Amino acid sequence: GDGTPGEPVKVRSVSEKMAHSVQSLLSSEDDDEIFAEVQGDPVIPETQTHISGAGKQGSAAAMRTSVAPVDGFMLVRLLDGSGFTSTDSSHLYCVLDIGEKNTAARSSSLQAAGGNTVSWDEDFDIDLECTRQLVISVYAISPRKDVLLAQTALHLQPLFSSARLRRLRLALPRGGILRLKLAYADRTAMLRRLPSASQFGTFGISLGQVVMRERVTVPLIIQKCIYEIDRRGLRHVGLYRVNGSSKKKRALRQCFEANSRTAMLSE
Repeated sequence: GDGTPGEPVKVRSVSEKMAHSVQSLLSSEDDDEIFAEVQGDPVIPETQTHISGAGKQGSAAAMRTSVAPVDGFMLVRLLDGSGFTSTDSSHLYCVLDIGEKNTAARSSSLQAAGGNTVSWDEDFDIDLECTRQLVISVYAISPRKDVLLAQTALHLQPLFSSARLRRLRLALPRGGILRLKLAYADRTAMLRRLPSASQFGTFGISLGQVVMRERVTVPLIIQKCIYEIDRRGLRHVGLYRVNGSSKKKRALRQCFEANSRTAMLSE
């Protein structure tokens, strides 16, 4: 097998590899000159049940077949937004759907500055499986029902056909601009086994080594994750479905790599 006898093969995680893509995305200054000015694509209805009329059904089916699906992993860095339609709410958030209504990630709800400007500066790792589009929606928080300010889509196959890294200044249909960066990697490259750069830590190490070093029967990271799910999991929608911030996940990973006993998952 791979590696030295008696020494487990260490594997870099998908998130660790995606971190390298993050560094590539951040290698340039966040200057408007490097961002391509683009208009969003029409949202592709995933099923005919969302469309009324035979003509619209045929149009939706043609749209689905005209845009090739994509498999792999995508990193989205949501930088900021501005110029949204005026609203009574000063707190805005962004939802990323893969497909029409399959939520992959949700940004933090942040207070808007002058001109409804919001600086999210958040990263999200998204698994793509036969995915045609990334649907981007901006909402304003409202006491009764959050208000949809703008929505558009990015068709992924045309977007990444010429480059795996894209920097976009995206004009939204109802008004407003989003600045975001996207990185794409195919599944084969991301799941390839590679030697880990570290000989110690929690990730990429055999369970036997981890429990021996920590002197437990169940690794501390598993214990702490289960505790947090039991303690506050029922208060979070999409706990196993919606991706959290990649920055926060990397920070937590570093804490566990440094010392599993002192790493904290509590808010």
